[in-house]
Formats: sequence, structure tokens, C-alpha cells
Amino acid sequence: MDLQTLVNSLDLTKASTLLTEFNNLNRFEEVERFDNESKFEKEKLQTFIEDLNVARKSIVENLDAEKRLISEKSFFARIFSSSVEKKNIKILNKNLATLDNLADKISNLIEALDDAISKTPDSPAEAKEMIKDLKLIKKELTQQKKEINSNMREIRVESRQNSVYLTGGGKFGKAARMSARLQKESALRPHETEKASLDRQILNIERTILWIEKFK
Repeated sequence: MDLQTLVNSLDLTKASTLLTEFNNLNRFEEVERFDNESKFEKEKLQTFIEDLNVARKSIVENLDAEKRLISEKSFFARIFSSSVEKKNIKILNKNLATLDNLADKISNLIEALDDAISKTPDSPAEAKEMIKDLKLIKKELTQQKKEINSNMREIRVESRQNSVYLTGGGKFGKAARMSARLQKESALRPHETEKASLDRQILNIERTILWIEKFK
């Protein structure tokens, strides 16, 4: 099957519909059907990824062959290589990029479906257990955030204490204060990045808990 035929055979409508439906789920009786349909669609997409991998291997082999044809020519022959060969390489590279972009899109859909399946509680008991686990994770993340805030506070205090000795005027005094400020910002930056990541995780957990709690 050529690449264009393979691409045309792909239908992502069902996967997109399921992900839209996921946001509106609120009854346990809907979950089993949703999970089954999502698993079936996920398997179809995984099979398509395998077909794409076969197509990719063929494209890479053809690309290597075209490049090899040019490299085996003499120096002057390479300079005046056939425009057909160069055009073939350009087309193959374009097809490779199209295939890789499509594979990334499908992989993201598979991941989204898998995530949706894992978040849907099958029963009140499972919902209760999921919420319990999520709250425990949130507690651990909140503790990590407290430790980061403590470390950042120590860095600021130390910087403030050191700045007391940098009160001189002139170029040296300005340079010293600027250096101290840059050192503080550099020391804080990895903590700020980690803190932002924890904030996102905590927010995601809170949203997931609220989402699970709406099931009846």
C-alpha cells in the first residue's frame, strides 16, 4: 500500500468523538461502553502505527538508495546529478516528514485514550479508591512544594544578608550588587521550575478529583 492510500485510509473521527464524550461522562453505567469502545479504537490506531512503521522503513530504504546512487558517481557527475534523482530525494524527505507528523498525531491520540480509560471509575467503590489515592499523591506533592519554598526562602535570606556588605558606590559596587542578584536568580531558577511543575501536577490532581466526584 502506497503512502497516500495509507493516509487516506485513516479515520480519526471515532477517536476524537470518544475524547469529546469523555469530558461529558458522569454515570458509572456509561463507563463500560466508553472503555470498551476506547480500547477497540486504541488497538486500531496501534495497528495503524505499525503500518506506518513499515511504510517508513520502505521510504528510508528508498532514500538511502537514491543517495547511494549519487554518492557512487564521480565528483563531476555528482555536481551535475540528475534533477530526477534530486527531485526523488526531495519527495521522499517530504513523505518521511508527513509520515512522522501523522505518527506523532496518532500517538498523542492513543495516549489521550489510554489516559481517559485510566481516569474513568467503573463503580462507586473504585471512584472512592481513586480519590483516596489521588489525595495521597497530592499530599506528597504538597510536602515537596513546602520543602522547595523553604529552600527558596533560605536562598533569599542568604542573598539579603550578603547584600548588606555590598553598599559601596561606583562601578565596583554596582557590579558587585548585579553579580549577587544574578547569583540569587540562578540559584532560584531550578527551584522555580520544579515548583511550577508541582503546581501543575497538583492542579491536575484537583481537577481529576472533581471530575471523579461527579459520577453517580
